[in-house]
Amino acid sequence: MTLLLRRFGAFLISVLAAAIVGAVVQTQFNLAALTRLDVAVSLNQRVAMTGADIVHFAPVFALLLAAVFLPAFLAAGWIVRRHPARRTALFILAGGTAVLGALVTMNALMPLTPIQMTRDALGLLALSTTGLIGGWVFAVVLRFPGLPR
Repeated sequence: MTLLLRRFGAFLISVLAAAIVGAVVQTQFNLAALTRLDVAVSLNQRVAMTGADIVHFAPVFALLLAAVFLPAFLAAGWIVRRHPARRTALFILAGGTAVLGALVTMNALMPLTPIQMTRDALGLLALSTTGLIGGWVFAVVLRFPGLPR
């Protein structure tokens, strides 16, 4: 039971971390698009908009992350049993490919792109890096010595 709680806690922390980073990345991409249109954005506005996206975008993005991280981390965990030396790399790869796959699928199946920044390759890759971060956080938190084994 303790191992299950440990894994669940690591999963929640990885989803939370990736969602917050994703919200920040998404905000900065949107603000960059505004500045390319010659819209002045002050530092205070940047901070306020980033905070608003953490409150409003991050929870929705967290749902997507949880849905794609679960099968990705389960598959990576299965592979890790056979290749324990590649543990961290496998969880990082699982997180990144899961998010990239989800975003590409959403963009292909939905009539409108739900996340504007993913319309081009740079934005798609930037938001997909949040999956890499989530995978890394998952692997690190599972190894954290202060948690029960």
